[in-house]
Amino acid sequence: MTNYNILKKIFFLLLFTLFLVIFSACCIDTDTKTAVQPSQLINNTTQCNLSDEWISGVNVSTVPYLGSESIITNASFVARIGLCDKNVQEMLSHGSDIKGVIDFMPSRPKGWNKSSGPTLWVVYRGIDVYFYVNETQEIVERFEVVIPGDLYGKERLENYTRLYDGNGTAFAFNSSKIWFPT
Repeated sequence: MTNYNILKKIFFLLLFTLFLVIFSACCIDTDTKTAVQPSQLINNTTQCNLSDEWISGVNVSTVPYLGSESIITNASFVARIGLCDKNVQEMLSHGSDIKGVIDFMPSRPKGWNKSSGPTLWVVYRGIDVYFYVNETQEIVERFEVVIPGDLYGKERLENYTRLYDGNGTAFAFNSSKIWFPT
């Protein structure tokens, strides 16, 4: 065998090996989505005790799914994640109602994943609050407050926004927390 034939076989062997490596890399299930940074999470809790004491009588199996097809798991699982969020707990303790799990396209900041996903819909005194649930990471990523028409005034202060009506402050919120007047 000549040196040319040996080099030719080595070249094809290396080319075949390179092909196998590239093919294997393409077939491995890797998640290329950008991870949510911890500073962007709302009350991220890794463990959540869903005892009946603090669920406030909410049976997650009865939370309706009002969406279409963006949910990966089921409405009960999404509701359970939402109930672990301190803001949802705060709202429920002040008489809010859970309307259900819906698909909602949030107005997310540039760079966030733009896909719609399951959202826990909570209503307090006619104010809709949507909690965006990440089923994979099992967290509430953020929330969005939707103020109805002329029923409430909105005052943006230095560190938070206050919603009020003729009876005073309904509640206040900033980018990570909802609270009620005492």
